Amino acid sequence: VKVRQAVNHAIDKDRIVQILNGRADAANQPLPPSMPGYDTGYKGFAYDVAKSKALLAEAGFVDDGSLKLSYITELESTLGPIATQIRADLAAVGINIQLDPIPQSQFGDRALVKRDLPFALNDNEKPIAVDSGYATLLFFVSAANGSLNNMVNYESTTVDDLYVKLKNEADNTKRDAMLAEVQETLMTDVTWVPVVEYQTQWAHSDKLSGIKWHPDNGIRFADLTLN
Repeated sequence: VKVRQAVNHAIDKDRIVQILNGRADAANQPLPPSMPGYDTGYKGFAYDVAKSKALLAEAGFVDDGSLKLSYITELESTLGPIATQIRADLAAVGINIQLDPIPQSQFGDRALVKRDLPFALNDNEKPIAVDSGYATLLFFVSAANGSLNNMVNYESTTVDDLYVKLKNEADNTKRDAMLAEVQETLMTDVTWVPVVEYQTQWAHSDKLSGIKWHPDNGIRFADLTLN
């Protein structure tokens, strides 16, 4: 856990926002801030090289140079520069990684089926259902308790128990309090290292009307009109 926390402190998320020309927001936890139930009081892990090095020392981390950061080859133009920045950030604290771009088919099989990627960069993990409780079920409830897409094989009795309670809670205040505890647990354990949340962008002619954002980031072509 301390090594994962160290990685979180080591990544300069503001620099990655700059790489993306400001078209993203630094993320401080895995659940998107646009979702009901997001804990606005949680501030996340600050970029702190000294803290990162201290955590690695506490953990007794020894770098053998074997750690690989996998990402989808077909997304090299967008993920490549981010992966390169992460490699530089980690090298600054004493973690030397190799970049490992792999084909999308292989990435999908290893992430979703085999679930054996030890360190991966992914930019396509935004739940379609706009709710933090659903996102918890999708990614972080244990497989034994019904998770739909727990790619990192995460198991937490705390998260599992809280999800069972919150999914049946009709009082939003109580439900949000439980979701806040879920988010705190996820980031204490560092299930993921959140980097940025992209800002949805579509390029189109000003003659086109009817474009509207939907939670799945998909365009409804039947709604479009060319003026």
